Amino acid sequence: SSIIDSINQNIEEKEEENSLKEKEIKQLQALPSYNKSLDHLKEMARLEKSKEELIQNIIETSSQLSKAAHKYSYGTSKGTKEIVNTILKDPIKIINETDILPYLEFLNNLKESINTNSILLKDSTKVIQYCDKMIKILPKFKVEKKEIILQIKSLKENDQNSTLDKIRKIEHIINENKKNIQTENSRKEEFNKQKIQEEERLKQIMDKIEEQLFHIFKKKYKIGQI
Repeated sequence: SSIIDSINQNIEEKEEENSLKEKEIKQLQALPSYNKSLDHLKEMARLEKSKEELIQNIIETSSQLSKAAHKYSYGTSKGTKEIVNTILKDPIKIINETDILPYLEFLNNLKESINTNSILLKDSTKVIQYCDKMIKILPKFKVEKKEIILQIKSLKENDQNSTLDKIRKIEHIINENKKNIQTENSRKEEFNKQKIQEEERLKQIMDKIEEQLFHIFKKKYKIGQI
């Protein structure tokens, strides 16, 4: 039928287009610029990993200050409690703030309280070490994270309209075509199913009419042969 022919034509066109697009990808992959794009991608992955490691370092260090920071915050101002809350629950937020001095001041005050025994802790030496580590890594992390973000941004900008970017766009077209082919095949299956059901329904009607004709004329008839 014309519907099935139209569906088959659509499928054929999409398959032909995909075949050409796959050849286009192979041609692009043979270019020296493709390897350069891959290097950019690897560098971005390395930078993202470095960023995650920096974040993890901050989180792990801040978690070691939990008991001491809570003890220190008893009876202190709302501002101090907010600083403690941020350091313990969302230390990454500190990096995005313009001024990190209040956090560094808090860590120095916490250290002093431990040194003067204002706060009694079993592992005071270790906690002081973690305070020192946090004081050291907070400013460093702020700078390093900013540098990493700028480098990733620069690589992403270079990646625009690169060979790899062109390949991604072609792959997107191929995937969309595959979805369309799948949809058209489903349409074809549904249409064939309906056609079979309709043919079966018509056959049952004709069989019934032929049966009725036999009862009336006592002779077998085929529809269209009366």
